[in-house]
Amino acid sequence: MRWTPFLFLFSLTLSAGTFLNAQQFRELRAGSDCGRLTLKYDRLANGYMECELREERRFTNIEDRSTTWKRNLTLLVDSALRVLSVNGREYEGDKSRIIKGSCVDGVLYLSREESDGHVVSWREDCSAVPDVFLPELVIRADIPTPRKLLFVRDLLSRNTTVRSQDDSDGTVHVFCGTESEFVVSPKAEILAWRMQEVGLAWEPVDAPVSGIEPCDMDCGVFWGGAQVILPTEQDNIRSMNVRLTLTRDVGARLVPEDQRQSIMDDPTGSAASVNLHITRVRQKHGDVSLPVLDEDMIAYEKESPLLPVTSEEVRDRVTMLRLTDRNAGIVAAEIQHWMKTHFVIDDFVPVVAADRLMRTPRGTALHAAMLMVTLARAAGIPARFVLGMHPDQERWRSTVWVELWTGSWLSIDPVTGEFLDDAVHVKLLHALDVAQLREQAQRLQGAVRVDILSVDAFDASSAGDLRTGIFNGAYSDRIYKCTVSAPPGWSIERRELSTDTEVIMAPEAGADVRFEMQLTRNPYPLATSEVYDAKVRALGIVLRDVEILDKGEIRIGERKAPTILYSYRDSRAGSENRRITTADCMFTIADRGYLLRFTAPSDRFHEYEGVLQNILQNVTLYEN
Repeated sequence: MRWTPFLFLFSLTLSAGTFLNAQQFRELRAGSDCGRLTLKYDRLANGYMECELREERRFTNIEDRSTTWKRNLTLLVDSALRVLSVNGREYEGDKSRIIKGSCVDGVLYLSREESDGHVVSWREDCSAVPDVFLPELVIRADIPTPRKLLFVRDLLSRNTTVRSQDDSDGTVHVFCGTESEFVVSPKAEILAWRMQEVGLAWEPVDAPVSGIEPCDMDCGVFWGGAQVILPTEQDNIRSMNVRLTLTRDVGARLVPEDQRQSIMDDPTGSAASVNLHITRVRQKHGDVSLPVLDEDMIAYEKESPLLPVTSEEVRDRVTMLRLTDRNAGIVAAEIQHWMKTHFVIDDFVPVVAADRLMRTPRGTALHAAMLMVTLARAAGIPARFVLGMHPDQERWRSTVWVELWTGSWLSIDPVTGEFLDDAVHVKLLHALDVAQLREQAQRLQGAVRVDILSVDAFDASSAGDLRTGIFNGAYSDRIYKCTVSAPPGWSIERRELSTDTEVIMAPEAGADVRFEMQLTRNPYPLATSEVYDAKVRALGIVLRDVEILDKGEIRIGERKAPTILYSYRDSRAGSENRRITTADCMFTIADRGYLLRFTAPSDRFHEYEGVLQNILQNVTLYEN
């Protein structure tokens, strides 16, 4: 295997390394002692460095219970502190996630595998320096200042400015843009680590300490409800009828109507329950000029605690988003786009004022809602919070979204910036500010029951029950009505290419052996043979020294599909012009196109024929 020499060298250098003393830190969130962090660095004999990071946080979870979250992470960097590999595991209650990352040909392949088999994969730049290695810059003058950092809190990299400031006592402050600050001793020991924009700080402690207190992360807004079993997947639901019931008198009033849901007649006439019809509705902004001067909307444009509409930070951001446009719909769309491209989910950010989140937009749905409401009100657009329920992991969960008024109230997911047009989010009520939202949420906790009366599905066939994504080593797609399983030990990754989807399987990250399934729309639709012939003719244009080895036909399920086997010369740098052999198979069903491709070096292609047959046998198609 190509990695054997490297792993052998790594094992030797690891045994020869000298460990620095581990440091333990107290994690503070808005003044509460909620967690512990331990860092241990190892300088290896070959100039590489390794960091072992252990975290423990305690918080009040969605079920109003104390839950512990843990993460063990090991990061390996080269002599220039550039990331080489990431490995670890996260634990939350009885759930666990495996974290893997390896650098191949300048690309850092990262993945997080859930305990249910669901895998999230993404890519970063190997030239990024993990932020926990920045204190090493204090004693390593030979290393250039990095321009790109891999932030260990979310394992995402971004360009940022790194600068330092020396104190008279030798202490150095290392600033990572506006993200965080390290206070470092002349020996590279961390004296403090702060992320003030999101209210987090880590302070060292001399000895292990106890007494971690659970933090209420979201003002008691998020909580769990009863079990829910949907008869089909959520994105396959066209409409749904539900009954909302208050199981006790809590002094709260439900206001469940919006563009998606309406109140139906209830033959039982119960004062404690209401029947709702929820349907998918394509929403769009109206044509209203700013500022909105409607007297009924004035309350939804005002400043309140945690929503500093008039703060300089908020005003500056709104000025950039609004420019000179006075159309409420256009400005609202700009705010939605900004949220979509900038907001990052982070379950461990305390509730702080929205202007402190403006520079580092991250947090939960509540933080996102606070940001969107603040930006909208600062631009003169009426905005309010919505408390609702949605199915998640077979239980009803409370959640928060936003309504903006641009001629009518429109429901918007503040995290994605998209209109909330599905038929599974059940609105309970709306609120003017965070305090009112919190009060109503706490009153309703444990007092709301949601019963599904009926469901109307887009696709009532067996394909409608498919989940789109990677689960337990297999990929399934409800839109393209197919599933495919990866060979044991192979990785599987999904990529979105414009309007197409690509699924890639490989024995290891960056391997030169891989299976690809490309899913594309054939809107005309053309006959499979015509499309396939066009692709065959294009081979000689895009590939070098192409040789057609064989043409034939195979059976995929109950369908026959044309195949072609061809080889070409690899022209990539470092490939030594070796030959590559590829087997292609293509077919269409209605307007859905499927291209199956298996690629390997020509001198090794026959080694994988059994693997290829196994993959093809595990392709399942759901016909119309």
